[in-house]
Amino acid sequence: MWHNLSDQQKHQKVQQSKQKQEKLTAKSESWVFEEETIRVSCARYVYTVIGIGFTLVLTGLMLGIFLGFTIEDSIALQDVDPFGFTTYCWVIAAFIVVIAKSVRVENWPWRDFLLRRVTCRSLSELHAVTGIDEQDLIAFLLTKEYENVLITRGPYNQLFMRKGEGRGFSIDCKPQIRTLLAAGLIFVKVSTKQGTALVCLDLGVGRQQGSYARKAIRHSGMMAQGEIMCRYPPKPEDDKDEININTRLRHWDFYSTRWEKILGVYAAYNKRVR
Repeated sequence: MWHNLSDQQKHQKVQQSKQKQEKLTAKSESWVFEEETIRVSCARYVYTVIGIGFTLVLTGLMLGIFLGFTIEDSIALQDVDPFGFTTYCWVIAAFIVVIAKSVRVENWPWRDFLLRRVTCRSLSELHAVTGIDEQDLIAFLLTKEYENVLITRGPYNQLFMRKGEGRGFSIDCKPQIRTLLAAGLIFVKVSTKQGTALVCLDLGVGRQQGSYARKAIRHSGMMAQGEIMCRYPPKPEDDKDEININTRLRHWDFYSTRWEKILGVYAAYNKRVR
């Protein structure tokens, strides 16, 4: 747990998180962000797949030629078709290429494959293509949200500002509290007449401006449209590892609620948000 770490260990973890984000930022410079997709270069993967396929094709061809000369000198193999082995190798090569093209993303056109690029339509696909941890990707996308045109969709995109109606880049992985903290989103416990609630404090630079701005909470006042909150936060003794968040529009009992003060930072860093 974070509270049990020494100051030096905490400092090391913070530095490791910063280094991860710096490496991810450098790696993402070649990514192309569109409204609904992220296009990533994958030349090494494509060359590897093509290399394996070409090796099998060449091996099958050489095997057929070699067996052809061998059969001429063998009475027992006169009825054997040497190029049957060639066909078998070619079928295996085609099968490997098709599987390799389908295993990472749902739809990978041949044109994009030959151009050594892949279009990712969800967070899980981006993770499969890049090999980067999903939580690191979520922190990166939240941090860089105001720098691109990416529109997100569910099932777990409530913390993003630009949301599409049935379209967009799918956020299909639940973020952890520690991930949101790294992205500048902090959940704080607030006191209301109905009890304790969680409200999101946005510390991100540049995210309080524009038509897609996320609201920053105030020291006292009414809940405003667009603010992120959890009306019924899990208790310490609960076994639930998830926090259900909603906006005010989906909680009419919270419509006129005035929260009075901040009780502290919500420190259940391993819990996931949905």
